[in-house]
Amino acid sequence: MAKATERRKNRRIRLNDVLKLGWVDREEKFFTVKAPCLDASETGVRVEIRERIDPSSFVNIKADQYGLTASARVRRVIQSGLKYQVGLEFNSSHSWKNLPELSPSGSE
Repeated sequence: MAKATERRKNRRIRLNDVLKLGWVDREEKFFTVKAPCLDASETGVRVEIRERIDPSSFVNIKADQYGLTASARVRRVIQSGLKYQVGLEFNSSHSWKNLPELSPSGSE
């Protein structure tokens, strides 16, 4: 039985990898960053970045180690000290279907 406080539709797994993100802000400045991925689900990821990003921004995500290239929308931004935890929801055409297989072979 799921916890009473858990509202997510998909289970999350911890993921200790770095994703590449790219987006354009309101002033049309282009950002590319390498972001530690805190966790992942079939429908999105949570990352940590140093740059402020506007909620509802669109982000391109690349994870070569998993063969993932996706676009996502910023759903949540929480400031934590000098960094931001950002929840990204994949666009409907993208998902990670095989979460138990997320760890690339040979990784430590």
